[in-house]
Amino acid sequence: MKRKRLFIIGNGFDLANGINTSYRSFYSYLKQNDYETFNLTCALFWDQYDETDSLWSDFEANLSAFNSTSFDIDVDIQTLDIEHVAVADAKIARVIDAWKKNLYVMFKSWIRDIFQGIVTVEPLANNTDIFLNFNYTATLELLYGIPSQNILHIHNSIENDTLILGHGVEFNRQKILEFYGLIENGKIKSSIEDYLYAYTHYYIGSLLRKDVQSIIKNKMGFFDDYSEVEEIVILGHSLGAVDLPYFKWIADRYTDCQWKVGYYKENEIENFKNSLKMIGVNNCKFEETKKLIVNYFNKLWTKDELYLDDCTDHIERNLKKENENSDSEIQEILRNLSLEHETNNNEIIKLSEKPVHDEEYYLKTISSYRRQLIIGEIIRKYLAAALGGLGVYYQSAGNDEKALEQYTAALQEYIIYGLESLEDSLNEFTVVLHNIAIIYNKHDEITVKELQIFDTISSADLLPLIPQSINDYGGGCFLLGLAFFKRMDYKRAIIFLTIAKNAYEQIGNKPIRIALCNLNKAKCLINLKEYTKAEEILLKTISILQNLTGTRTEGLLKESYLCLYTVYREQNNMEQAKLYFTKCQNII
Repeated sequence: MKRKRLFIIGNGFDLANGINTSYRSFYSYLKQNDYETFNLTCALFWDQYDETDSLWSDFEANLSAFNSTSFDIDVDIQTLDIEHVAVADAKIARVIDAWKKNLYVMFKSWIRDIFQGIVTVEPLANNTDIFLNFNYTATLELLYGIPSQNILHIHNSIENDTLILGHGVEFNRQKILEFYGLIENGKIKSSIEDYLYAYTHYYIGSLLRKDVQSIIKNKMGFFDDYSEVEEIVILGHSLGAVDLPYFKWIADRYTDCQWKVGYYKENEIENFKNSLKMIGVNNCKFEETKKLIVNYFNKLWTKDELYLDDCTDHIERNLKKENENSDSEIQEILRNLSLEHETNNNEIIKLSEKPVHDEEYYLKTISSYRRQLIIGEIIRKYLAAALGGLGVYYQSAGNDEKALEQYTAALQEYIIYGLESLEDSLNEFTVVLHNIAIIYNKHDEITVKELQIFDTISSADLLPLIPQSINDYGGGCFLLGLAFFKRMDYKRAIIFLTIAKNAYEQIGNKPIRIALCNLNKAKCLINLKEYTKAEEILLKTISILQNLTGTRTEGLLKESYLCLYTVYREQNNMEQAKLYFTKCQNII
């Protein structure tokens, strides 16, 4: 069987199509969603680390560069002799194995999160090209309709149980011991503790190594059916040393064909030439990766085209447009707060008389309120509003971390005072809630303390109490729902999305926002495998959207059909699944 073209696909292919699959992106995702695994990764690979460390720019290759001296060898050094280092090995292996499993789980979750809401195309019929794919993603299948039987995922994909991730350095125990100066004339000459740290270096290095030769032996049989290839096209691969044996195998098999290599920057070409010469390839042409993709696939996806309208990126962008003046509006609200109270000196303090950029005034006012709490609990709601004003000051200055600290403190004071007792201060409360939700959608973690605060807020029945600010309250709860969804805390996400939906229903004339709440709630239920509930909500959402018009509505409707397709597929109702997949594809 003759196949004319072989495409070799690397991560640059996804990046060229607007999909952020860089390891720097994974760094942020891991830090945000599994801080324990993130910290252990840092401990294993950095002595002193920061966010700009080069480890995360080429994470896989740098898995060999761990810091063995920072690894806690949990054995009794005093009672362990050289002949029994296997005890240490077993404990190290358990820690590393658990870390790898957690890392791979988060790696899969990160990729699935990136691809949530992505468009899909119909599979191409009679496609005769073959693909060696180094990515773990399904970009070829989803965006370009390449049949899965034409693709070899050499390191598996997120659909497989085990991803193949690792470095390519050969770790030799003897050389490691010699490197540390712990062996002389074949005999160990140092303490058991030193020996164990050196052995750890060797042992972890071996555990994290990608066995390329075994992979070639077990997987390259894929090419047995494809004896002839006239052209080899490399799209988005760096031709790094760890993967070069695969290219050598390909070059040896297909000796008489034209090679084309895509580059991102022209200064990469020389390195590509050197790598190809090492495997005996001299007949090669170079062209920009994006141009090659367009030439061969007649399409290059842009980020704006890539996702359906209600995917997280687009929701956030649309919300930003809807609330593009939210900062100034919040500042105006807090600037005009009529927060008056009588101190024991009958001094009237009005926050509305001070501009929002006056940090010193807020700090003095907050200090004053804290001292005066003994006068009565009513001071607490004024303290909360002042903390909110200081939060706005920090946020307008671009310091979200400090702003979040003040907003959280404000919410805590509102809760202590009693949400149901706030009456005239509920508007200020909703503004703070809305603003803190915006920050949560931009940044990493929610602490246990903050979770407790939000659980308290979610359990309070505030809708009847805040008729003047239901829109802010609904918007804040919707954004909190998104924030929890991104962190895979689906149960909390459902709670806040439900509150937001109820708020928008109370306002009236908010069908798009109600549909957004329902759709994201359905996604949560799908992730929780509660398919019947998800189906019920999606059918209601479709009923709402079918009465509306506009591009955004079509995007939401398409996403609803796609979610229903997923629900019916998981329920093994293939007839309904096919129906809604067809409906999805019929929306242009």
